[in-house]
Amino acid sequence: MAAYRQILSQLRTHYGGDVPILCLYPADIPAYTYSYYEAVVHESGDPRVHLLALQPNIYNHTTDIGAAQHPGIKGHKKMAMAIIPYLSTLTGWELTGKPVE
Repeated sequence: MAAYRQILSQLRTHYGGDVPILCLYPADIPAYTYSYYEAVVHESGDPRVHLLALQPNIYNHTTDIGAAQHPGIKGHKKMAMAIIPYLSTLTGWELTGKPVE
């Protein structure tokens, strides 16, 4: 957990206190590791650090895959469409209704 805490600390130092930091819990990592992410975010004590868990099967594991079993362009677009509404609530940005291209 020390390494992840260090990453959050470096982000906060670099970007300042008003910028929200969004930690993403990848959909394909085993569920028991979610508590690790939760603990680090909670222990940060920073109200501007947030955690978003992506849903399993958010992309098709046959047609949306790129290199080394990571999501390809189509998979990343699908994840972006799930993340954008949450980001808009953190930042106050207005949604345009335009899909990710």
